[in-house]
Amino acid sequence: MARRKNTIGVSWGDNPASRRVVREAALFCFRQYGVHRTSMADIAEAADISRKTLYRVFEDRTALMEYLIAHRMAKTGTSIRKKVRGFKSFEKALIEGPIATVALGQEDPLFAEIVLAATNHRIEQFLLRGNPQIISHMNETWFPVIEEGRKQGIVRKELSNERIVEIIMHMQLLLWMGDDLGPAKQRSLMRDILWPAVTCAGQPAILILTERGHLVLTERGHLALALNRRITSRAGRPRSGALIPSRARCPRSRY
Repeated sequence: MARRKNTIGVSWGDNPASRRVVREAALFCFRQYGVHRTSMADIAEAADISRKTLYRVFEDRTALMEYLIAHRMAKTGTSIRKKVRGFKSFEKALIEGPIATVALGQEDPLFAEIVLAATNHRIEQFLLRGNPQIISHMNETWFPVIEEGRKQGIVRKELSNERIVEIIMHMQLLLWMGDDLGPAKQRSLMRDILWPAVTCAGQPAILILTERGHLVLTERGHLALALNRRITSRAGRPRSGALIPSRARCPRSRY
């Protein structure tokens, strides 16, 4: 096997310099032999270190694979943030953003191979569980988008930004595992599951009559939509301040 030139001055252990050398050696081997056929011994040889030293950097193959996935996800972070924040509406960002994020990951053949190479669903569990690096990346991407939705009165008040990001991560995992889903089915899942989970769509509402006689649709006291209708008393006058239980719903996705 062709050896990669060792990095002089690396202090081997759990540190950025060591991980960088091992990462480059692992990717080198993956491209040469494929992920499945690459052993830890191959990676150690490519990095010009002993297997004992390699295990000082990563305790096992699973730890190395998790690190490689997190690194490659972080590497695409800028592209993902640009894509998600580029949508003109909160609605489109929420529906299209997770789809675009998964598509960017799947466009990297080596990344997809690394994920699929893991056994016992370890990588799927990793994506579902997340780690501080992935969560930080997701928060940085989605918090500004979520806040825009709150300004529009669309996002459910009882959900924190962190909880919404967690829900989005679960939906992205679902899309990733459903690699046979076409664009239409992916959007349908986002509209039918993610949109009502994050917004007030489908939540019981109360119609409040203002002094001007307009009905205001609220969900748990949160202003969401005003309807140009009037409710009058028997005398034909608006019943100001009346609370009228209703089966009306907050806006559903129109995208």
